Amino acid sequence: PADVGGNVARFPGLDAAHSALLGRLLAGDGLDRAELDDIAKDLRLLPDGAIERINDWGFDRFEEALIEEDDRVTIPGHLREALREAEAAE
Repeated sequence: PADVGGNVARFPGLDAAHSALLGRLLAGDGLDRAELDDIAKDLRLLPDGAIERINDWGFDRFEEALIEEDDRVTIPGHLREALREAEAAE
């Protein structure tokens, strides 16, 4: 995986910053929108653009969006496992 600015591109097809954001979502049970916004800004990403980019990547890989937004920003359970497999394949 490529290392850019201390962040490693963990998911093929996503750059290091988007990979880091996706990794943070995958690591827990989701984030409050304010938390996601703060993490995205720390990674020098626009939050809505980052969600769109990750969801576009998800459609290409899994034929569905990866990120769901309700009370929290989350990744559906069945996609969490698919993402872990994609990450392990690298």
